[in-house]
Amino acid sequence: MSAVNIIRARDAVHMLTDGAAFDGGKLAFTVAKVWPVPHLNAAIAMSGPWLQAPMLFADLTLAATTFR
Repeated sequence: MSAVNIIRARDAVHMLTDGAAFDGGKLAFTVAKVWPVPHLNAAIAMSGPWLQAPMLFADLTLAATTFR
């Protein structure tokens, strides 16, 4: 199970994750689950299969060049 917590402050947003990757219910290793998207002044967080996140983040950051 993964955890993603988002804390909205007056001047910032903080994203916290557990960073855990599990294999068969046991902790296998830790991994980044929040990826910055600097050209949009944003970040993406994801819970779920650990290998899916880097592929999805790469696709989203390449496809999303603007908020319009």
